[in-house]
Amino acid sequence: MIKLSRHADPLEPAGQQELIGLWRSEWTRTDYDWLEALNGDYADTLRTVSVVARIDGRAVASATVNFAAHAPETCLIGNVVTLAAFRGQGLAKLVTDAAVAIGFEAGCTLAFLGSSRMEGNVYERCGFIRVAGSIMCRAAPGFEADMTFAPGHAVALRDAQWGDMTGFVRLLTQPLADAVIDMPRGLMSIAAADPKRCVSAFPLVHESVHLRGGVVLMLAAIDSSRIFGMGTLTPGPAPSVSHRGIVDVAAHASYATHRDEMLARLLAAAGSRRIETLEAVVVTSDTAKLEALGRAGFRPVATLPGHLRLRSGPADAVRLELKLT
Repeated sequence: MIKLSRHADPLEPAGQQELIGLWRSEWTRTDYDWLEALNGDYADTLRTVSVVARIDGRAVASATVNFAAHAPETCLIGNVVTLAAFRGQGLAKLVTDAAVAIGFEAGCTLAFLGSSRMEGNVYERCGFIRVAGSIMCRAAPGFEADMTFAPGHAVALRDAQWGDMTGFVRLLTQPLADAVIDMPRGLMSIAAADPKRCVSAFPLVHESVHLRGGVVLMLAAIDSSRIFGMGTLTPGPAPSVSHRGIVDVAAHASYATHRDEMLARLLAAAGSRRIETLEAVVVTSDTAKLEALGRAGFRPVATLPGHLRLRSGPADAVRLELKLT
């Protein structure tokens, strides 16, 4: 007899250990701290609910759904795992469908998850279709045409928060004005390259930047959890090169004019951190981004032939610098 149960973060210690035991049967670590999430550290902005399947009282499979705590539109499915001895019984589909249903009940219209490129995987049987690379999507009934953002939304620039994790993945599937979204972490526009990350994309950026004392900015909708752009300032590893940093900005094609505002905020943050030299690396075809960096005072210092591997083949890049002192 299979029984399903729901567990919303924060969880009590026994529930935490049960889930971590399941996840460790598949992964030893991920791009974010399981305990922080399970303790509810992100709960102010991000809702996290895990579905657990039990047979004879034993937890044998799980799936987790994440969505923004306020005005959710997009949910992410992750931590889908079945103990090896219980595979082949349809448990992965059962817990994935249940997790998606929770997201749709919360008001989300699209569910995303990351998977390998293997055809005929369990997620296809759950109604997910491949967007590009590792990213798959499933729409709520009646929202199949709700993939692309329209122009005209009121937006504001603010510091990133954990509730942006779901909106950021949806941004990765949008038509972006820039080939590179975040150079230090290797995040690319789907128009330029197949994405290798989905659920872990935001945690990777957030944790990497903040570990170095940097800043992650989000260009966010004022009235929803949509994300239209991102900017990052990553200081060099302390203490030897803490006087240097690297910046990057990217935006939805309809909101690319906000690059200048993002760069101004990042430069101010760099100054407050006593960073002396800022660096940026831009694909040569991203002329508008190069122009925005030029307006901010960056100047080319080197050409990097074949620096990036895009869908179209090797691409040249330009390294730019700005002296702040």
